[in-house]
Amino acid sequence: VVYNGPANTVTLTDLLSNKNYHLAIYEYNNTGNCYNTTNPLVGNFTTLSCFPTTQSTTFSSTNISTSSAQINWVRGNGDNVLVVAREGSAVNAAPVSGTTYIGDPALGLGDQIGTGNFVVYNGPANTVTLTDLLSNKNYHIAIYEYNNAGNCYNTTSPLVGNFTTLAAPAAFYRTTATGNWNQASTWESSVDGVTWTAASSTPKNTDNTITIRNGHTVTINSSITADQIVIENGGTLSTTAG
Repeated sequence: VVYNGPANTVTLTDLLSNKNYHLAIYEYNNTGNCYNTTNPLVGNFTTLSCFPTTQSTTFSSTNISTSSAQINWVRGNGDNVLVVAREGSAVNAAPVSGTTYIGDPALGLGDQIGTGNFVVYNGPANTVTLTDLLSNKNYHIAIYEYNNAGNCYNTTSPLVGNFTTLAAPAAFYRTTATGNWNQASTWESSVDGVTWTAASSTPKNTDNTITIRNGHTVTINSSITADQIVIENGGTLSTTAG
């Protein structure tokens, strides 16, 4: 019941956008609350769509590195855009109107929609630089125009695109202490073989020379693939893997 009284008009509120609503109007007398239920006046109407009508266009990606990339687009006619990123496959979950999402260009820190779909930007701009990406990985983007009133997202045919980060250059590795092959703390790495820093990963077969230095023992206790291994005099490579 949306109205009970003597008037001939009423304004309905709290309706959903782009929905059809049906009405039935019954005359009644106060004495005994006696309703005439035969052939009531009926009618229907459809609320207006709250979302913008034009999506963003012209996706591009620039300034791509091993761990970051700038993505760009031409704005549609919404108040703002919501940009969602997913690693490895297309974005597969859309934002829900009425919901506020927090975006963060560091992939994985923004709100997640579904599984693996992260909000990387929420605002009026036409570009954002994504960070915290993995090297040599494909990332997919979906861009949704939306209006601020009701956080009303246009989820029909969003602008989509994808890019691939650069492969990390082959690194040189050398031991920094006795330890396990699969522990980064065992190693230091260098892109030129001259300047060395603590390794953030362990050596693999695509890397340059891997050196086990004098006085260090490296233990392998699982299957690895590597080549160009140099064992200095006094260094030891020990394996317990079958």
